[in-house]
Amino acid sequence: MRRRIPLRSQASQTDIYDSGVELNAKLEQSLSYISEVSTGVPDDQRTPEDHNLAKGMLIAIAYGASAGGTATLTGTPPNLVMSGLIEQFYGDAAGVNFATWFFYSAPSAVIILVIIWLWLQLYFLGWRTLFGCFIKGRDTADKTVEAVIKEEYTKLGNMT
Repeated sequence: MRRRIPLRSQASQTDIYDSGVELNAKLEQSLSYISEVSTGVPDDQRTPEDHNLAKGMLIAIAYGASAGGTATLTGTPPNLVMSGLIEQFYGDAAGVNFATWFFYSAPSAVIILVIIWLWLQLYFLGWRTLFGCFIKGRDTADKTVEAVIKEEYTKLGNMT
């Protein structure tokens, strides 16, 4: 038989539910803002592809930090724990330092980053954007982007 454990604070279940709703609304607002900043498109003009791009960028930050953290000894706490265990079991002869850890773990971190990039690309943007350089009509889009960049560069004026 399960017993209910009473809440120790004065907050009722309704208050907890309301705070969860408020948190969800703030997260939605944050995602909307990040989506607008990352794509440069206002809320009323955003397409589902823009929304997926923003979600993919947010997840890419977290995944990239996790994968990159494995490459260095101080990248994540478990790396330091593993280093301490190796030194405890094998002594100073094991020779685990920053350089040796990086030498052995950086290649795997790079491979993991490539896999993460491919997965996020396919999941959030689809296979068409992965091979977008082979799609006809891309030259006109590239020329348009180049023209906009040149125009904005000329607006900057001379460097003083």
